[in-house]
Amino acid sequence: MFLRWPLALLFLAPALVLYGVFTLLPAGLGVGLSLTNSTGVGSAQFVGLDNFARMFTDPVVGIALRNVLIY
Repeated sequence: MFLRWPLALLFLAPALVLYGVFTLLPAGLGVGLSLTNSTGVGSAQFVGLDNFARMFTDPVVGIALRNVLIY
């Protein structure tokens, strides 16, 4: 006999909750934090994509990326 959908979701629920708490939540918080000028202490201000624009124009990032690809 086939499992009914509510019963299947009941068995999947613990795995989905763990996946959400330990994978999706930290990823979302990391994206949100990357859009601020946070130093880890005090309040953070929203700066949008300025961090990414600065990263792509920094020559050290290109060198580091090249080293990672060579490694």
